[in-house]
Amino acid sequence: LCWLNTLLQSTMPHGREPASNSLLAMCLRKFPSCVADIESYERDVAKQQRRQSMWDASNVSFELYGQLENLGSTTGGWRPLKLAIRAHGLSLLCQAVADELFNPRYLALLVRLCVRLGCTEEAHKLATASKIVLPEPRTMKSSLTEDNHLLPLRELVGSGAKKETSRAAMTSVSILALDSRLPTQWLSTRVFASLWTTSLEMMASTASGTAAMAFSRTCLPLMILDNDSAANSQPKASERMLANVVAGIMATSLILSKAVQGDHAASRHHRAERRVRYLLDLCFHQTCRRKRGRSGRDAGAFMLALARYIVSATGPLAGSMFAQQARSDLVAL
Repeated sequence: LCWLNTLLQSTMPHGREPASNSLLAMCLRKFPSCVADIESYERDVAKQQRRQSMWDASNVSFELYGQLENLGSTTGGWRPLKLAIRAHGLSLLCQAVADELFNPRYLALLVRLCVRLGCTEEAHKLATASKIVLPEPRTMKSSLTEDNHLLPLRELVGSGAKKETSRAAMTSVSILALDSRLPTQWLSTRVFASLWTTSLEMMASTASGTAAMAFSRTCLPLMILDNDSAANSQPKASERMLANVVAGIMATSLILSKAVQGDHAASRHHRAERRVRYLLDLCFHQTCRRKRGRSGRDAGAFMLALARYIVSATGPLAGSMFAQQARSDLVAL
């Protein structure tokens, strides 16, 4: 833990470093990928020339570090170099996690350290580095403590007090769910309720809400498919959580739509209102596409279609072709 703490604190960005979204910073963060690509090329060439040996260690990283150091002065060095060092160190750590060299409890401590230092991007990468498929929840009240492999994710999901941590948690959950490493049943458990609530708050804000949108458009269709996959007509225990999420999205859209009608608030809420309305449309069409040819109930899809229709019929699009299409889709279910 001490070496990771030292790495993160010594490479913390300050005012004199390039901005995180600058071209230079983006290139330096790609340093590990550059090293990996060159090393892969050298291995292929050595294999073709039949000169592989245990003594043929690659010097790519040393050579690249030397070239970057030459960009600075002999006394002060080159300050942006620490961006490459930070990215390279974290890449090696993530590779070790992927190779299962760390105990899950130790990995959870690494994620906790990143969260406490405010390094949420690093925490997210560590939490999603493992390739292990996580176990399913035992009940809807499960809290990510039943298995040690769940603990790294719990450090993010259970630490959602700050928005930056919530963004990292949403991004991690989206990646794990999309890669089928996180069973979709977890999305309906009580431990994820606060994450759904935070996602609605972030989408309704004036910020872009990129992480919240990615989380919702990825996880909501999966949540509906899991809910509707029951072979019988009996409602599942997860249906209440699904109803709360869909109702929350609908209420958020209606509130924002009401705010848009006032001239003083239109500029602040119009983008958020369109964002939430787009989410309903996108999730509905994704759900319909994935349900094609599948057997099961349509309760979740009906909830989404009903919310979509109510938003279209009562908002600024009332009477438009979009509202008519939403009504047709609802009747078809």
